[in-house]
Amino acid sequence: MATTEQKNDYLDLSSFLINVGLGSLFTTNSKGEPGGWLWTQILEGIDTEATLLPRLEATPVFQKRYKIIFDQRARVANGEAVTVPTVEGVQRYEKDFKRIMLDSGLPPTFYDTFADAQKAMASNLTTEQIENRIQKSIGIVNDLSPEIKTAFQEFYGDASDGALFAAVLDPQRTLEFLENRSQAASIAAFGKQQNLVVSKTQAEDYATWKKSYNEQQMQSDIQQAASYSQLTDSNLGESGQQLDAGIAFSAGAIGNVADQTTLENRLIGRKTQQGSIGGGALTTTKGIVGA
Repeated sequence: MATTEQKNDYLDLSSFLINVGLGSLFTTNSKGEPGGWLWTQILEGIDTEATLLPRLEATPVFQKRYKIIFDQRARVANGEAVTVPTVEGVQRYEKDFKRIMLDSGLPPTFYDTFADAQKAMASNLTTEQIENRIQKSIGIVNDLSPEIKTAFQEFYGDASDGALFAAVLDPQRTLEFLENRSQAASIAAFGKQQNLVVSKTQAEDYATWKKSYNEQQMQSDIQQAASYSQLTDSNLGESGQQLDAGIAFSAGAIGNVADQTTLENRLIGRKTQQGSIGGGALTTTKGIVGA
């Protein structure tokens, strides 16, 4: 028969289990009699949170709910400099993480399981760092025009706000990663407006090269590249083959000297040809151009 002291210990420890989200580990029947896993521990002499915790950690339900604790312990054992959180630390992080997600207006899919917050915790990001990243990424996403989002999708796949925010929260990706992809997409989008083909590689190279990204300079560079693009086609009767369309971007935007020389030589040749026939139109593979 249960003693009064055992029943009091049961009440205290059942409250503890509720607080850590593991209320399924104890039961109380219609007569108010205690049962379940917790009661078994009480009968075996467990009477404090400190003595209960080691046994609690051995249960599958605890290991699933607080997986991050075991994952971090394993990383420490492998020599990684990471922090192993306490149960209270995990709960506090999860609470702050959810608050940040809610305040930022992100869809529930970003925080509807404990695994979401624990994945972020495993990346060694504090909740303050996450909040700062999200606020910056919101600014980046909100600045993307429909044309840029289209280019983003062509280069990288899903261009939804959710996908862009996910890039920020992914521990393998930094805010710079999102900024570079957004910049590459904006370069391609503006190039399209200028009837200039800009490949993914070229856009990314330009975004990396122009580390102090300036939109006005980018537009000027692309407009310069667009002016070169008409030289990539080979005129009928002109020596040399049709050039890759990418050479225009390389020459005009990147400033590749060799490609600039190639196009300028072609231009000189055309002017010479035009002069030799007394001016007028030039015939190209795309028809009649010039005057």
